[in-house]
Amino acid sequence: MSLSQALLPEFDHEMANTRKTLERVPDDKFSWKPHEKSFPMGALASHLANLPTWATLALGSDSFDMAPEGKPLKTPEMHTCQTVLQEFDKNIAAARKAIESAVDSDLLLPWSLLANGQTRLKLPRMRSCAVS
Repeated sequence: MSLSQALLPEFDHEMANTRKTLERVPDDKFSWKPHEKSFPMGALASHLANLPTWATLALGSDSFDMAPEGKPLKTPEMHTCQTVLQEFDKNIAAARKAIESAVDSDLLLPWSLLANGQTRLKLPRMRSCAVS
């Protein structure tokens, strides 16, 4: 069994559970904060909807800079549960396709997470997909 085939059942399981959580975010609570220092619920849901893109990023490039030129990238914020679920489903499909088509040698290559050009984390691509 290839590494990608071994990863897919866990990926599918985790994505199904995450989707169940996102389905339960009420539209009228997108501005609610679980704590005064927390992001609003809508931003947290948007973040979760975009997490599967890490697999696509890790498998499609050698690195990713989360703060190019010192400016942190922002997750596009969504404002309804339907929008969050549509984005999540789109990102899951792309991530699953990337994992499914990866060969073992691709999954073992190094991948780096950068901030303003500085390496913050370096792992095999296989592990980078799970960093999210």
